[in-house]
Amino acid sequence: MKLSKLTLINFKKHRSLQADFDESYNLVTGNNYQGKSTLLQGMLVGLFGSSALNGTSSDLTHTGEKDFSILVEFNNGLTVKRTAKTCEVQQDGEILARTHSACNSLIEELIGVPKKQFMLNYYSKQGDAQVLVDMDGAELTKHLENCIGIEQIQDVIKGCNSAETLNKGKAEALSHQVLPVDEVVSLESEIKVGEEKLQSLKRLLDALDISLEDANTKESAALAHYQAISESFTRWNAYHVMISAAEAVIEHTPEPDLPSSHWAEAYTSKMQHENYAEKVRTLRKSIEAKEVALLGHQEGLSALVEPEPQDSLSHRLTEIANLSAEASVKIKVLKAKLIDSECPTCNRPYDNDVVIDKVKIQEEIDSISAEKEGYLEELASVKQREKDNQGLMSARNKLESHVASYSKLIEELKKELEDLQQPKGEEYPLSLKEIKSKERETAQAETLREKAYKDMQSPAPEVELVTQQQVDAQFNNHKDLASKRVTFSDSRAELAEEHTALAYSLKDAHTNLDRHIEAKALYQGFLKKVDTYAKLKEILQEVRQDVTVASWDRVLGICTDFVSSCTGGDVNKVYLSEKGLRYQEHGNSRSVQACASGAQKTLIGLGLKMGLSNISPSLVDFVLFDEPTADMSEEISAACMSLLGQYCEQVVAVTHRQMDTADFVINL
Repeated sequence: MKLSKLTLINFKKHRSLQADFDESYNLVTGNNYQGKSTLLQGMLVGLFGSSALNGTSSDLTHTGEKDFSILVEFNNGLTVKRTAKTCEVQQDGEILARTHSACNSLIEELIGVPKKQFMLNYYSKQGDAQVLVDMDGAELTKHLENCIGIEQIQDVIKGCNSAETLNKGKAEALSHQVLPVDEVVSLESEIKVGEEKLQSLKRLLDALDISLEDANTKESAALAHYQAISESFTRWNAYHVMISAAEAVIEHTPEPDLPSSHWAEAYTSKMQHENYAEKVRTLRKSIEAKEVALLGHQEGLSALVEPEPQDSLSHRLTEIANLSAEASVKIKVLKAKLIDSECPTCNRPYDNDVVIDKVKIQEEIDSISAEKEGYLEELASVKQREKDNQGLMSARNKLESHVASYSKLIEELKKELEDLQQPKGEEYPLSLKEIKSKERETAQAETLREKAYKDMQSPAPEVELVTQQQVDAQFNNHKDLASKRVTFSDSRAELAEEHTALAYSLKDAHTNLDRHIEAKALYQGFLKKVDTYAKLKEILQEVRQDVTVASWDRVLGICTDFVSSCTGGDVNKVYLSEKGLRYQEHGNSRSVQACASGAQKTLIGLGLKMGLSNISPSLVDFVLFDEPTADMSEEISAACMSLLGQYCEQVVAVTHRQMDTADFVINL
């Protein structure tokens, strides 16, 4: 996976920058403070966010702007667009992730390398190429193993250790279930003897089953015979008892003088006479009560005063109302005359008017007012008389209505009494209770005699004549056979119980033996697994060591070739010891940390980065170098920059020196 294009907007020094990359060697050149390093930093922030530079969004945003935007495009169609607040990863136009955390995780997964390892192997900032050189041997080996994924082998070894411990524990837990050889022999002998005895008991049980079945058959036959003769004896006895009972009924139950139907008719006639007498008494009582009520209404009607004629009262009310109205009119006229005769201001008569006697007019007004008061009093009196007269007329009408209705009801009741027909025949002298008792006694006697005659005509049962002695003898025979069956059954139950106990005992013995066999097999299997995991650990340790050695040979070989080419053969070997990196110069072995110059350390560091990126299984096919030759002479710097493209598939290197060693040059 290689870089294709980088677009920076409002990122640090760059307000707007677009850089297209060649798929091999790209050189970014320019004077100081032109933003060459910023281009690589934008690449890192685009991939891993602001944490890649340990800065904040405000630190990374162009002065005076609120946010920045970074777009990183790869040759496989993958694009990463990131701002301070948002992030989006797309693959061929399809959105794969949108949040910062999701995008960071996805990018590490897509490129196949975590951020920390990328910063060590694929990126070198200015003056930072010596980070790997400063590590000791153990740190470098651990970093190498992380790069090639050797920790997966270590995880498998740890898993083997856990599995080995687990299987040892399981084997130890099962060891007490594995029986000694003498106990196994004894258990097998016990099972053999028990199975032979179990077969013997089974044969005895089969013989007893046959005997028990024969006893059951005989007992059933005896029981059936006993039930048959017992039923015959019972039926003969029942027949004789029935005949004797019928004869006793006929003898002790005389035939009634009168049939029960006679007493039923007498009961009906008695009931009709009593109902007739009750109706007569009820009607007479009702007539008497209604006549008393009628008399009371008639007396009340006689006591009422004759009302005045309604027409005369109405006529008088009209007259009084007219007289009162006339008086009101006269009073109004006189008052008007009294008011209009003089000036209301000075109380002097108007000119040309006749002088009016006001006293006389006032006296006339008072006289007419007195007459009007009399009319009003009389009007109230007449209205009260009219109201009383209406109440009197209403009461009279109500009493007259009651008198008419009661008179009609009395006539209807008398007519009903006259129309009431007396039952035919004479009334029976006995009471209803006595008649009912006679009817019940007669009917009972008739039923008993009828049943007795019917029983006496019943035919004798068609069964074998059997005596009580025969029945008893057959019962004793059945009893003896049942006792024999019980004896057989008890014997079989005892044998069956013994057979079951022995079967359970054998089952337990078989279970113990099976448990031993299973435990032994599992125990041997666990021990075999322990041995297998131990051997697997040895093999994995050897594989891990071989892979690590081979990887170091590859990395240090690339590093040696690169450093040797850059120094003209002065440094002809770089190798690893327990204390750290060493190099061979003019036949002398020296410590890199203690003896190498700054330029030599930088070259060795760059060589290690290119070697590690070469053996890494990640999908990253590019490296980012920021001023890698800043502390080198022009000769060594030129050699170094010319060789970078030979060891890496795609290089983006930043330098302030003008060089023609790259395939593509970006001038800032």
